[in-house]
Amino acid sequence: PGLDAANLLIRGDGVRGDTLDDTLAHAGLSLRQRADVLAAHPPLAAVYDLTQEVQPRINYLRFLHDNDRLGGESVASCIARQPQSLERDFDLVHECEHFSVVNKPWCVRLDTPRGWPGKTRFTPKYPGDLSVEDWLEKRHPHW
Repeated sequence: PGLDAANLLIRGDGVRGDTLDDTLAHAGLSLRQRADVLAAHPPLAAVYDLTQEVQPRINYLRFLHDNDRLGGESVASCIARQPQSLERDFDLVHECEHFSVVNKPWCVRLDTPRGWPGKTRFTPKYPGDLSVEDWLEKRHPHW
């Protein structure tokens, strides 16, 4: 976020929706935009996970919009233009007893400060905000 991180607006609420269509509607997409997005990018409905990928990514776009980081574009038009941006898939490329290699999604932090004097562990900036470290901790809770 840069040097102005202390002044960022952080939403406590996330986008709502029990279905993909409801979620996209609550993100501001019109019925026509939703149909166009699903026709242009079928994996959105067939592959992407609603609560682990789509909703957190919409929340991230809302965070960017709230902080004037989308260049004046709305969340709905950004999704309509780039529906693939709603993917947030972590891929384990290699794992052994010594290390794991993760192909991380774009705009996901690698790790967070832990135990550094004067540093606070990461504070989520939007509902569903997640780092690679968080993802690995969920995968390996006893590490």
